[in-house]
Amino acid sequence: MLRVLFSLLLAGCVIDTVPLPDGAGGDSGFSNGDHSPGDPSGPLPGACLAEPGVTADTAVAVYRFAGTSVRASIHRRYLGPGVGESSIFGLDQMRIDDNGTCVVIAEASALTYDNSHHNWRDVAVGTAGEVRYELSLDFTIATGGWEHALVATHVVTSAVLIEEPALVAVGGPLFCWDCPTHLPVLLNEVCADNRTVLADDAGDTDPWIELFNSSAADLDLTGYALATRAHAWTFLPGTTIPRHGHLVVWLDGETGEGSLHANFQLDPGDRLAVVGPDGTTPGARAMTGAGADQSLVYHAATDSFVVGSSAPSPGASNPDGF
Repeated sequence: MLRVLFSLLLAGCVIDTVPLPDGAGGDSGFSNGDHSPGDPSGPLPGACLAEPGVTADTAVAVYRFAGTSVRASIHRRYLGPGVGESSIFGLDQMRIDDNGTCVVIAEASALTYDNSHHNWRDVAVGTAGEVRYELSLDFTIATGGWEHALVATHVVTSAVLIEEPALVAVGGPLFCWDCPTHLPVLLNEVCADNRTVLADDAGDTDPWIELFNSSAADLDLTGYALATRAHAWTFLPGTTIPRHGHLVVWLDGETGEGSLHANFQLDPGDRLAVVGPDGTTPGARAMTGAGADQSLVYHAATDSFVVGSSAPSPGASNPDGF
């Protein structure tokens, strides 16, 4: 009954509400809300949610979240430093995908962003017609992690129309220390068309990627996964990366050749993402633009992958990345 009421409340609203095409589902990175690594890539044509990452206006970052039946994205603009170590943000846009119904809120008068001290609890609020959406971002000091929730209520009666108490962050800037989607491990270099650069222990020159551990401690990759649109592969328990160290992984589909060989092959143009144990991911990026024996390197200034300015450097730092 609440879902029917919710639809009626939006029916007369000037906010854009359109159904998603079959199979789009917001393309949040997870299916059926099971938080399993799936496709954390950008939206399919016509999908509701915005592409995660940094927009052309580099002060604005787009974050995406997924729940059991509702997905959301917000455009958060950096406005300047706040009190202490906090930052002041504004909200440029909020999008909600509720079981295929797309709500886009972009009018400044319908959006607010409440900043807390140190940004330990921030709240993004968007109002569409008679429905108020509240997306909270809570930083838990004890665990050093983020918790997110979404609640939609009727602005007059306060009736709860949607309640998602445990959203998972499934898209955002790739390398952002204080972002909800931050992971300590970074996809740093990708060579999808490896012909002579590096051979594995079997003598094969297969596609490889390089991960970088940005944290100050050794990182256990147990529960972490690499995912494309069609595949997901989880690291074997006990796989580690030293602090500020690099790790080369072969995306060749030949798991019998060792613990660092994924069960799928990376092809040029594939979208690839690192997914944390709880499903959190900075989102995927398309691996395009590099030729034979060239690597794509993460470029922090543009939050994108660029063709390396020097020869590929698997397992070591490079001038363009880390």
